[in-house]
Amino acid sequence: QVALELAEGGAEVAILGEAAPPGWLRPGAGLAMARHAPWLTAKGAGMLLSLKRRGVPLAWNTVPLEIAEAGGGLTVRYRTGGTERQVTVDAVCKNFGFQPQNEILRLLGARMGYDPRFDQLRPRRSETMETTVPGVYAAGDCCGLGGAPAAAAEGRIAGRAAAGGGGPGAADRAELARHRAFQDALWTLYAADLPGLEDAAPEMLVCRCEEVARAKLDAALETGAQDIGAVKRATRIGMGRCQGRYCGPALAGYLARAQGRPLEDLSYFAPRVPIKPVDIATVVAAEPLFRDASGDG
Repeated sequence: QVALELAEGGAEVAILGEAAPPGWLRPGAGLAMARHAPWLTAKGAGMLLSLKRRGVPLAWNTVPLEIAEAGGGLTVRYRTGGTERQVTVDAVCKNFGFQPQNEILRLLGARMGYDPRFDQLRPRRSETMETTVPGVYAAGDCCGLGGAPAAAAEGRIAGRAAAGGGGPGAADRAELARHRAFQDALWTLYAADLPGLEDAAPEMLVCRCEEVARAKLDAALETGAQDIGAVKRATRIGMGRCQGRYCGPALAGYLARAQGRPLEDLSYFAPRVPIKPVDIATVVAAEPLFRDASGDG
């Protein structure tokens, strides 16, 4: 979708690399998608056709290996189908998956569980979408990326339960099951082995905000830092502007695999307010509002 929007906006897309193998090698997953959500499947197929018509090259089994500055541009070295190639471009757009923003749920004490398939924490919920904290309901992307239709179905179930309307009816269960089955087939179709920190070169930045390379991370582990908090204090990983939103999940997985232990809530950085980075000018500007609300103004 992003590549298509860029092409429609006038950008020249040099290559669209997808880590997964071609979809036609997994026909069962494609048929399952079409059965559970034919209109969404047709929309995706239409995007692929539009990309082809615009001449955007789509390369399957492709992952970037190195990105380096070169004469005002960027040279990308990548592996596609077992062959290494490179291309020079003005900009690179990358995504290796999404992490649910569940910090508020964690702050409220909701019990989390680790989903190994998606490598992420997800809140434990009842069929009404209630978390382990009584009266706190969770729906949508904070529970794991499941698509807008599934999020809307979860929201209706949670809203009805929160308003005292009881649990989901047969129609609600069927609708949600259909959306989740589509998502399951979608992720099966695009399943791929993605690189981890174990595959990174020593000079690769683990934390871009604080410019901490993997070599410094490994040195901290060798000197005795074991849990994620100790690593943060020893290296400053996670102390930058994004507050660990990017490096945190990767670091948690790296530590767990290195120490042979399962991932859990405490494997990750402790959530703190503000949940998302806010500049100090915004906080200062909002201070009068808080005083008025508390009656001190």
